[in-house]
Amino acid sequence: MVLKVRDNDDITNVTGGVISVSGSKNIGMRVDLGKVITDNAAGDSPKAINNGKIIVGNGEQNIGIVANNSETSGIKAIATNNGTIEFVGAAYKSNRTICTRWCRNCK
Repeated sequence: MVLKVRDNDDITNVTGGVISVSGSKNIGMRVDLGKVITDNAAGDSPKAINNGKIIVGNGEQNIGIVANNSETSGIKAIATNNGTIEFVGAAYKSNRTICTRWCRNCK
């Protein structure tokens, strides 16, 4: 899942939801602070929220959840992991969660 806006929108992996990541250099959830403002004229921080499970397996250099970009105004992309991110199978050179300094609850 990918979200790229400059507003208070989010993408959410709901409780009980499962995202599987495999192959090479893939991402389960990604949120970027972009240029498009959808509802709030001033813009705000977009979020990627994992309440379910992200499985990283059978590949290399895959990422569970990531947030990218910020502004000096304090508006930033935010990744929040309330669920689980786990390795399964032949996952190697992988990271459970990689994100910017704005990530909350990285595990």
